[in-house]
Amino acid sequence: MIQGFLIFQTVAEIIILLLGTIGNVLVVLVIAKRRKMRTVTNYLILNLACADLTVLSSNIPIDLTTRFMKRWVFGKATCKIIKPLQTMGTIASILTLVAISLSRYHAIVYPFNRQMKLSHARVVLVVIWIVSLVGIIPYAMACKYYPIETDCGEDFASIGMSPRAYTLTMFMLQYVLPMIGMTYAYNRIGAELSNQQCRGCGTLMDAEYRRDTKKVVKMLSIVVAVFAVLDLPLHIVYIWLDFFDGDKVPFYEYIFSLANIMLYGNSFINPIIYSICNDQFRTGFQDLFGSCLQPCNFLMKITGLSKPDPDRTFSRAQNDRKSLRDDRQDERVLTDGNNAEGLRINGVRPELERSDSACGGKCADRNRQRVMSVACTSKLEEIAYVSAV
Repeated sequence: MIQGFLIFQTVAEIIILLLGTIGNVLVVLVIAKRRKMRTVTNYLILNLACADLTVLSSNIPIDLTTRFMKRWVFGKATCKIIKPLQTMGTIASILTLVAISLSRYHAIVYPFNRQMKLSHARVVLVVIWIVSLVGIIPYAMACKYYPIETDCGEDFASIGMSPRAYTLTMFMLQYVLPMIGMTYAYNRIGAELSNQQCRGCGTLMDAEYRRDTKKVVKMLSIVVAVFAVLDLPLHIVYIWLDFFDGDKVPFYEYIFSLANIMLYGNSFINPIIYSICNDQFRTGFQDLFGSCLQPCNFLMKITGLSKPDPDRTFSRAQNDRKSLRDDRQDERVLTDGNNAEGLRINGVRPELERSDSACGGKCADRNRQRVMSVACTSKLEEIAYVSAV
C-alpha cells in the first residue's frame, strides 16, 4: 500500500474518531439533560449514539495501533473480545434504526392504539443489546490468534462453519431484511402524512403538529438512507472476498480500507444530521457549547475584554422563561391526559393518553370528548334505571 494512501487513511480515521466521539457524546448529553427531549424516539436515538460510540471506540484505535505497530499487540484473550465488539456496535445500530421506524409507524399509522412508553423503550434497548451480543457469538468463536504472525484473524472451519454461510446470513439479517422493513414503514408513514384527514377520528390533522412530525420523519429517513449507503460497501467487499477471492486482486486492500472508512463515517455523521434537521437538537447543542464557554466568557468579562450585551441577555432570559413554560405545559398535558380520576365507564377508568401521532391535539380532544360523552350517557342511563326502579 502506497504511503500517500496510508496517510489519507490515518488522517481520515482520526478526524472521524474525534468528531464522531464529540458529536455522539453531545447527543447523549442533550437528551439526558433536557426534560423535553425525553421521548421514546429520542431514547432510541440516544441508544443509536451509544452504538456509534461503540463502533468508533472499538474499531479506529485498534486499527491505528495495529497499522502503526504492524502486528496485533493486544494479546490472545482480547482477540476474541475486541474483534466481535466491533461487529456488535453495527448490529445494535441497525436494530435501533428498525425500532425507531416501527415506533414511528405505529404512532402515525395507528394513532389511537396503545403507544410505546418510556418503560417499553427501555425494555427494547435491553433486547437490542442482548440480540447484538448473541449475534456475535459465532464470530467470537471463529476469531483466532496466530502467535507466529502475531495477528488476529478468522477461522470458521475450526468451529465447523462456512465463512460464506456466515457472510450471507449477516448480510440478510443485518442489512437486507432491516432495509426492506424500514423502507415499507417510512413509505406508509409518508402516505399517511400526505393525507389531510386523520384516519382515527375523521378530523383534519393539526397543521403545526403535522409539519413538526414531517420534519422528524424526514430527519429519520435521512439517517436510514445514509446508513444504507455507507454500510453497503463493506457487505459487498466481504461477499467479494468469500465468494470471488477478492483478496487476490492487487487493489483489494484499498477498496477494503475505503469501505471501512465509509462505515466509520456513518457513526460520526448522525449528529450532523440531527443539528441540521432538528431545531431541538440544534438548540441543545448550542446550549451545551455555551455552558462549555462560560469560563472563557467569565475571564473575558473580568479582564474587560468583553462587555455584556443587554439585548442578548434579555433575549436569553426570555428563552429560558419560554422553555420553563413549555416544560410545565407538557407536564400539565401529561397529567390531564393520564389522570381521569372519577371518570369511569362500567366501573373501569378509561386511559386518556396523549397521542404521539400526526393527528395532534385535535384528535386527542375529540377522543376525550367522545369518552366523556359515553361516560355521561352511561351515567344518565344508570340514573334513569334507578329512578324507574
